[in-house]
Amino acid sequence: VTAAARRSAQLKAETYHGYSVEAFHIAEQYGIAGEREMALEWLNRGVRTKGSNDWFTLRHPAFDFMRANPRFQDLLRRVGLAPWLNGLAAASKEHRNRKKGRLAVRR
Repeated sequence: VTAAARRSAQLKAETYHGYSVEAFHIAEQYGIAGEREMALEWLNRGVRTKGSNDWFTLRHPAFDFMRANPRFQDLLRRVGLAPWLNGLAAASKEHRNRKKGRLAVRR
């Protein structure tokens, strides 16, 4: 999967036309491949694109492995999503743990 995602990102990057949605899709593919530096590079490119409003992409599970990364946190702050996404990630983790029986259900 990671090799296919990496190749997909490379092919998309070769035909990049400067649109933010393209940059975010390329970043997703690099995220799926586990390529943190390339994913961050393309996320930043998407953020810098004038008129970009595809911030919902930042919640994609492909970026879960780098949510604690200071550069990813800075990116979230720059677009105004840091508190919302951090809360969402914590709630999602709590939900998964509950489903696995690791946390007692609050009453």
